[in-house]
Amino acid sequence: MENDIKSTYTKFGEDVFNVLSQRGWNAIPKRELTITLLHLAQTAGLLDLTKSRYTLAAKLKVSPSVLDGLLRDMFLFFGDVKDLSYQNFAEWIRQNNYTSEDEARKQKVVVALRSQEERMTVEKFLDDHNYVPDFKNNNRLLVFDLPRLLTALSQTVNAEPSQLISELGIEYIDVAHAGNSEKKLVDLAISALREQFDKNFGEATTELVLTLFKSVKNKMTRQ
Repeated sequence: MENDIKSTYTKFGEDVFNVLSQRGWNAIPKRELTITLLHLAQTAGLLDLTKSRYTLAAKLKVSPSVLDGLLRDMFLFFGDVKDLSYQNFAEWIRQNNYTSEDEARKQKVVVALRSQEERMTVEKFLDDHNYVPDFKNNNRLLVFDLPRLLTALSQTVNAEPSQLISELGIEYIDVAHAGNSEKKLVDLAISALREQFDKNFGEATTELVLTLFKSVKNKMTRQ
């Protein structure tokens, strides 16, 4: 165990020395050097970036907001942002769902983000679907506004919102009653999901988000 710890620090030290030797000991700008050290510490196994931002900030002795910026730059600079499959995205939403009954009735789904790595990974998944995320509470919560989500994902696959809803395979739904209103289409879909799967309001709104992304993912694959 002790030898493993020593080898971890040895690897980190060697990696730092190699970077400084290649670039020059006074050639790397301060911020780039900091994110390089973060990257090397993660690679060596000295930092677990899945830990909460407060745990990492305390360990590194920086403020959480400064850490967020450094990690974001590191992920972008070194290309460390992971690809997220639809299955993992769905599992993540279900495990971190913070949607209240009131928020669900307002056609919103709220999901907690526990680390900057998690946020960057999810943000990349949403960007791949041409969806601009809406964060709140210092970027610790991701909020899906269902009518806006429906509009954005419909545009991603060049479909009308009513067409996208009608192709979700949800029973007990007649989009003709909604006209061109995204809000009414969402209401119909949530009501149909509740009836079809005997779900409460919060569960139905969450499943609608996942069903929309799954449908769009399948359409994008076929295009």
